[in-house]
Amino acid sequence: MRHIALGICSAVFVLQLCLGQETVRTEIELQGQPLVSEPEAVTGCRYLWDEYKRLAKYAQAHPEVLLTRKAAEPAWNFEVGSQYSWWARNFTTSSYYQTASTCRAKGSNCYVFVEDSLWNVRVTQAQVDSIQVYFDSRTPAFTTKGIYQVDVETFGDPPNIDNDQKIIILILNILDGFTSGSPSFVAGYFDPRNELALSNSNQAEIYYLDANPLNLGTAGGLTNAIRTTAHEFQHMIHWRYDGNEISFVNEGLSEVAEVVVGYPIRTQTEYVNNTDVYLLGWNNSLADYARAARWVLYLWNQFPNGLLKLLVANPLQGILGIEGALAQYTPATSRRFGDLFPDWLVANHLNDRAVNERFGYTYSPLEKAFAVRTHLDPNVPPTPDGVQRLAADYVKYGAGSNLSVTFSTSSNLEVKAIEIGTANKRVLDVTPNTPFNEPLFGSTYYEIVFIIINNSQTSDGNYIYTSTGSGGAQSTTLSYEGSAAFFTRLPSGEGEKYAVRFSPPVTGQLSAVRIAFNGGPNGVKGSGTLNIRAHKNALGSIGGIPGVQVGSTVSVPFSSLIPGAYNEISFNSANVSITSGEDFHVSVDVTGSVGDTLQLLVDDGLSQPTDRSSTYRQGVMGPGWYNFIDPNSGFTRGYNLLLRATLLYTVTGVERLETVIPTSYSLSQNFPNPFNPSTKIEYQVPVSEQVVLKIYDMLGREVRTLVDELQQPGTYRTEWDGRDNSGREVVSGVYFYQLKTRGYLKTNKMMLVR
Repeated sequence: MRHIALGICSAVFVLQLCLGQETVRTEIELQGQPLVSEPEAVTGCRYLWDEYKRLAKYAQAHPEVLLTRKAAEPAWNFEVGSQYSWWARNFTTSSYYQTASTCRAKGSNCYVFVEDSLWNVRVTQAQVDSIQVYFDSRTPAFTTKGIYQVDVETFGDPPNIDNDQKIIILILNILDGFTSGSPSFVAGYFDPRNELALSNSNQAEIYYLDANPLNLGTAGGLTNAIRTTAHEFQHMIHWRYDGNEISFVNEGLSEVAEVVVGYPIRTQTEYVNNTDVYLLGWNNSLADYARAARWVLYLWNQFPNGLLKLLVANPLQGILGIEGALAQYTPATSRRFGDLFPDWLVANHLNDRAVNERFGYTYSPLEKAFAVRTHLDPNVPPTPDGVQRLAADYVKYGAGSNLSVTFSTSSNLEVKAIEIGTANKRVLDVTPNTPFNEPLFGSTYYEIVFIIINNSQTSDGNYIYTSTGSGGAQSTTLSYEGSAAFFTRLPSGEGEKYAVRFSPPVTGQLSAVRIAFNGGPNGVKGSGTLNIRAHKNALGSIGGIPGVQVGSTVSVPFSSLIPGAYNEISFNSANVSITSGEDFHVSVDVTGSVGDTLQLLVDDGLSQPTDRSSTYRQGVMGPGWYNFIDPNSGFTRGYNLLLRATLLYTVTGVERLETVIPTSYSLSQNFPNPFNPSTKIEYQVPVSEQVVLKIYDMLGREVRTLVDELQQPGTYRTEWDGRDNSGREVVSGVYFYQLKTRGYLKTNKMMLVR
């Protein structure tokens, strides 16, 4: 395990701190440089979409700029050593410049040029050869097919306006304004200008690949390069057939291009956390990419016999293009968009093809769509809400019996019920304004999820629901989490174990834990197993050392873990009893052969680190439990595992348990994040005091005061609409929100994308 490096010299400090009857060692390893989050490698299309649309409209109005294959002209016929100055885009100024380069490889489907200033400085021959091989000969999914063949077979033929079948790959330092500490950089891009007779056009099929800061000599850098190439090559192919395709469809196809060549789908959290979003909407946010990827992945899994190629080739856009592709599909299908949309929404939560092939994906693993509300007491008063056009809400019932639910909806909404039991699952239609009664709830079916679906392409909808039943439970979630600015590798051969101490405010059963991982650029690797245990004892007795284990071990294979997201791991709640006021611990360890890319995420620091997360390792003073703290903070700030434990506690009859008073301060990550136009912030205060919640920009200037008042103990949620104290909309970018009381100070980061 690489410990969190926070200092500027090489040394090890060990402190012993007494916590009640326990002794916990605190270890800090200082290794020269701070460990910071890696900048995100993004595709250039994210910044070029406005240019795509502008060029498509211009070409439509000025057909004279359209280039066709120059049959009378010779092909490029470059050889290794050929020199050429290519036009490239400066993303910081939206202008173009020429850069001298030399052909360093010639493959069956590509020429690989390298910017001369980078040769043997940032780019070597071995790296060039790797790019050429992946484009021509192999991908993670195919040992005998490169990106070129896989994308062509899946999406169609690329354009050819230069009379040369080979694609030009130019490796260069993409001018994207990247500096040390920048959150992202452009890893590669396709520019449709090169397909038109315009100034600064190369009039060639050319793809640009970054080499600074992208490091093609590392496994992670090469992975980003190959993923981005598959993504952008789809855009090049799509330009040939339909330059006017809407962003949602075009980007969804490019996201799935990465999956087709063998890379895991990017995180879906931004969509599954908030499904009440117009399906085809596009603000160029991460949530848009997640939603588009999920939709096109479903189409590919449901219609694997060439539907995506038909979709690319169809000259119509959006839903009309999807309808046209389905009409041409072989074997013939009667399913159309109106059938697929509700089936997709069911699959996004159920994902079980054994119930019905329409209700699942062939790709795995995928996150489930989260419920906007979860009811563990079946007695729910009239609850109103709304659903945007082509969107959905999920409402979950997870405890009780004899459930009866009535939905009153506007005419454009439909409701479906997913009933889940140990041995049975089914999907039912729910009739509006009529009680939906399920006497088997609580016996055959332990969970029912209602999906409120808006099938309208133009109008939002509204609904109200109410329910009755017997028994049930409430839940409280204890969480120690932050902005995931750091990580710790799991494990390094020392037999390490990780644990978090919880102090429950109620007596009940441990229902589930949710743990956040970062799988690295290649996803979760290795054949190991993650073991989760609950303990009602001291830290010194956790996992492998005698102690009282209150629940049987839950073991999860790495292959089922989703990187970059919370993974929910359920306990048999009947076996894990927790008592109010009595601390318990959740520990994590691994067995088997483990790859080096599984990383357990930790937060960016809490004020009292030594009573939260600990790591068991050999250490400089022998075996023991260690915490990681920041010496630059005067040893007052620590780093804690991102882990949540959910407790169920019983509600008898129809009684409603009031909100539990928090036992500690907390400031949760805003949701959604990134966001547009608004986001919600939740926090807890355990005592009555003055509470201040403010928004700051990157320069530390106050943008907005959301809360400044005396508040009673409790859990609060407030919303920021992206406006400053004067009511003006602020620009896109990174902002910080800070919760401050007399005894607590915590700052988190968020991103606004206009």
